[in-house]
Amino acid sequence: MCLYVNPLFIRPLELGTEHVIDGIKVTMLEANHCPGAALIHFCLPNGQRYLHTGDFRASKLMHAYPLLINQRVKALYLDTTYCNPKYRFPSKEDVMSFVVRITQNSLRKQPKTLVIVGAYSIGKECVYLAISKALGVKIYTNTTRRRILQSFGWPELSGNLCSQGNETPLHVLPMSSLRFEILEHYLKPYMNQYTAVLAFRPTGWTYSETIGNCLDLIKPTSRGIVTIYGMERLAYPVYDYWHKGKGLLLTLDVADTSACSYYVLVGGSQQ
Repeated sequence: MCLYVNPLFIRPLELGTEHVIDGIKVTMLEANHCPGAALIHFCLPNGQRYLHTGDFRASKLMHAYPLLINQRVKALYLDTTYCNPKYRFPSKEDVMSFVVRITQNSLRKQPKTLVIVGAYSIGKECVYLAISKALGVKIYTNTTRRRILQSFGWPELSGNLCSQGNETPLHVLPMSSLRFEILEHYLKPYMNQYTAVLAFRPTGWTYSETIGNCLDLIKPTSRGIVTIYGMERLAYPVYDYWHKGKGLLLTLDVADTSACSYYVLVGGSQQ
């Protein structure tokens, strides 16, 4: 939809359904990340199994996947951005609870606050949906983003979208728009309704080793009527998770890159 790829070249694969492609069994598994993100499980004709990930949120739920229970995987490709022991992110649930708590506290102090969540073309939906549910308000986005969100087939989300910014105090903007001067300008058409802006920038690029997964250490930055929280990426720490008895990984002698490492899963069972 955003990349304008000809639909003739797209072959959707349902999550959890086995597909045979050139003799190889391919199954897409829920990655607990943004909509459409998947772990890809391959089973070769000789029985060897491979697992490839993009960015994903490691969780206990993944130990319930039949293809991963007590199964030996020959190779695991962790093509994920934050597979590094220095990244220790809080859980998605903890981040959402923190965001909702900050929002509610801010609105109690200043009821005329416009709440803004930064997001890429997809992703971060769970953040603004959590705020929407907690406050009982709709979510405003521009037409392009709304069209993308409505294509997800996610009734709870699409049913909470609205097309007019003055209908709700919860707006979603591009991540690049979360700058003081831009938010000050954005507020001007709504000054008869709101007198302050509370913005959340939920991205791992704001990660701080000092804060780690301690959300209460996060301090906002403020200028005038605008307050911005730089939130941690909504993910479990992949490296930390796999090294706490959840799986045993052996690093191979392959050149490392900033976003992709090559591992072998030595044992398929939980420890």
